[in-house]
Amino acid sequence: MSPSSHSEVADALRSKINSGELADELPSIQQLGDDFGVGRATVRRALQTLTAEGLIEGGAGQLKHVRREDRDQWVMSTLAAKRTADEDTWTAMIHQRGQTPSVETTVHLLQADAELVAALEIGHGDQVVLQAAVHKADGKPHHLTDVHLPQWIVAAHPEFVTAQDPATHAALLAAAKLPQAYYDDGIAGRMPTPDESQRLRISPGVPLLIHTRITYSADDRPLRYIRTRVAADRAAFAYQVEA
Repeated sequence: MSPSSHSEVADALRSKINSGELADELPSIQQLGDDFGVGRATVRRALQTLTAEGLIEGGAGQLKHVRREDRDQWVMSTLAAKRTADEDTWTAMIHQRGQTPSVETTVHLLQADAELVAALEIGHGDQVVLQAAVHKADGKPHHLTDVHLPQWIVAAHPEFVTAQDPATHAALLAAAKLPQAYYDDGIAGRMPTPDESQRLRISPGVPLLIHTRITYSADDRPLRYIRTRVAADRAAFAYQVEA
């Protein structure tokens, strides 16, 4: 029996995508309508369903194509570590792909909310410095990094505010005799906000991965609260844990 509703058309196309029968560009709306014996409106609703699920992508008036996932493998224990004197591990990864990495950073002073109060163990109403970075590969946004610094660090070491790349913070902390002794990490997922979707150019239906890290000194004092946001089809978080 031929599909008669948009959900049945979506089911049929989803099956073809999952089996690999459809792996690149989808036929036109007219062709799909002829293939399934349904009207163009039914096909459009089916494609909207698959777009919302993150299976296909393509702008209005364009042919849809199957969204390909090409995730970077991020080993979180070394992600922000320096690989050489000139680049960190993420920058090196982008260079190895033959792309050009870049970062755009802005600095903000904000009042700590409940999340920052808990993470940095500061008082309600205290101010923190936010260094917000957009990391790009060949000019296209890849992920966002927000580094929150307590005022006591910035007051003693203003060089943190002028640092152009958050990846340099570990070296700055070491130079300030505040080496990081250990981390507390967290991973969460949610759908992106409209602003995040626009800034990161996330396809409809793709969730956001959020990695948080609190770095501590040897005397258990929080030094930084880092929040990294990336589309779930761009990265997979990995850890190496001693048995």
